[in-house]
Amino acid sequence: MLSLCPSALATPAKCPDIETWESLRTFIGHTGQVLSAGWSPDGSQIASASLDRTIKIWDVNSGVLLHTLSGHTNAVFSVAWSPDSLMIASGSSDDTVKFWNADTGELLRTLAGHTSAVTSVAWSLDGSQIASASTDNTVKIWQANSGELLQTLTGHSDQVRSVVWSPDDSLIASGSYDQTIKVWEAQSGMLSQTLTGHTDWLFSVTWSSEGSKFASGSADRTIKVWQADLGELLRTLTGHTDFVVTVAWSPDGCNLASGSGDRTIIIWGSKP
Repeated sequence: MLSLCPSALATPAKCPDIETWESLRTFIGHTGQVLSAGWSPDGSQIASASLDRTIKIWDVNSGVLLHTLSGHTNAVFSVAWSPDSLMIASGSSDDTVKFWNADTGELLRTLAGHTSAVTSVAWSLDGSQIASASTDNTVKIWQANSGELLQTLTGHSDQVRSVVWSPDDSLIASGSYDQTIKVWEAQSGMLSQTLTGHTDWLFSVTWSSEGSKFASGSADRTIKVWQADLGELLRTLTGHTDFVVTVAWSPDGCNLASGSGDRTIIIWGSKP
């Protein structure tokens, strides 16, 4: 049986040393490129979204395909688990966000309102709301239990490719092809900050777990780390030779991972 590392709530020392890592399991079943994947918060399942218009849910220990979620009519760009692991949200180039029962695979709700592809979906940490980013240049905030549209955040001048909540759910950051990051007040929808410095498209924005910093990845081949409350640029990280398409903080906020079109992942942090 596949032995899993404990959840992020456990102490890092309980996980195997990274130098011992190897390929443990390969999930095969999609007929198109996999565009997004996410672990359930309890660590037992993985959801994957694909160009083949489906979401698949896999049991991590056994490798068994539990459900194939069909209902989108175009590529599925983003998938995200609710904090309680009970639901999955997906965003598609069919312009919709869909909610699914993670246990049964049943389609629960379709949110229509974007006028172009939904590129990113993110749950608030308390599970009550969903934010969605779109190539229609907007971010929308939805009530999760009712599907009610609460806010439409306008201000970007090009496609919005990434959206993320602050750890206290008070703010939302969005990254756009307009080369900016915008920080919004989640409750009012007011624009709080616009951060400039990248010289090409923004692909990914991620907030550190303690909330003091966020990072952005860009087609300018750099990662930028920002002071969240002031919007101050703390550091520009260079090393990739192609677009930086994804960035993610470690759970303790001490390291940053970046993935690039140069086919590499770089881990950034201080040496011991």
